[in-house]
Amino acid sequence: MDPLNLVQQDTSPSVRRLVLSLDKLLISIPQTIVDAQKRVAAIQRCVRLLAALGIDGESLVRYGMPQRATLAIYVAAITPQRKALLTRMNFDGWRSLLGLGVTSDDLPGTLLTDEGEGEGEESSAGETGPAPLFYVPARLNKWAANAPFSDLIQWTPPAVDDWERMALEQAPAVDVTDAYTWLWQRNAVNELDRWTTASLHLEYRWQNLQQVGLFSEAALAGDGPSPELLNGVIAQRAVEPGDTSEMDSTFWALQDTAVEYLTHNKFAEAVALFEFHHKRYPNDARAMNNMGFCLMAVSPSKALHWLEKATKYGYPEVTINTFNQCCCLERLNRGAEALDKAEAYWQRERVAHAARGYLWVLTGAEWRLAADRDPVHELATLALRVARDLGRDDRAARWRERLEGLAA
Repeated sequence: MDPLNLVQQDTSPSVRRLVLSLDKLLISIPQTIVDAQKRVAAIQRCVRLLAALGIDGESLVRYGMPQRATLAIYVAAITPQRKALLTRMNFDGWRSLLGLGVTSDDLPGTLLTDEGEGEGEESSAGETGPAPLFYVPARLNKWAANAPFSDLIQWTPPAVDDWERMALEQAPAVDVTDAYTWLWQRNAVNELDRWTTASLHLEYRWQNLQQVGLFSEAALAGDGPSPELLNGVIAQRAVEPGDTSEMDSTFWALQDTAVEYLTHNKFAEAVALFEFHHKRYPNDARAMNNMGFCLMAVSPSKALHWLEKATKYGYPEVTINTFNQCCCLERLNRGAEALDKAEAYWQRERVAHAARGYLWVLTGAEWRLAADRDPVHELATLALRVARDLGRDDRAARWRERLEGLAA
């Protein structure tokens, strides 16, 4: 689905289609000058069409989607080796404003700098990397809220005086940012566990009390999540509050970009995104897990290190993490350990409804990235394959029965 063409395929697109199009356009990286011009024109068209439906599109971008609008700048700061991205923005200007103190050749990822397959020691990027990077998302959000809209959608850095002035501007009212974040999430973010708590509550009020907040009923005409699912997530959030802070929103934005990198075999760039996130938030088990996932195709020993560490720090998706560890063990010719780990999971940790997601799966003799895969099925498939390779017919028969049970 080409984001440049999304809003040109019908004359009266819905709010959902426009917001989803805007989301994809904001994070898209144009490869040519012509594509860059088309991207800007498409964003402006989305904003005009939203205005016709009673929605301030510029405010939606500024207050509801600032991480999406500024993601390319943040990614460029982390992975400046991606030359195609740097040619679409004044990176040196942003480098100076953000205080990075490096040129576009000075910030490679560090987890893939050696070709050995030794133990996955932690990167030293935090010791040599730019400390100001910690503050980049917050500063960029301030810029997004105050910059001329044309500058925002073209990633044009402001003058130094304007940059400093924007940093001192009062933050937008919470009810405004909450409302526009909700409008974005209800139309473009399918996973409710990625919604802010405020968005969940606003959706509940709309579904049950018809409270529209800043918007008209027409702006909220599209179907939201099912009441059962919404109530369940609200209840879970009340018992176990999720982290929906700036850390969380930045993480999800980086994850979307990392998937794009992995599909184009840009492993170093994908790893670098989570490497820097880990340095900013060293206890975030998701970053540890994702570093391991990004390393699986090129360095299974280092990947295993990070996956095991994610487990120690409480990474919640146990099934996916177990499958990933078993993949690494299989590739490292440690099949017996993989088989034992899979059996331990099946006996003691298996959950009824494991989250689906991106997984590395063996296709022929090649490991490929696959979307929306069931980790339970993939784990059983891997265990059956490993049992056969080890000549363990008894265990192979057991895993074959389990696979047949999953299919029943």
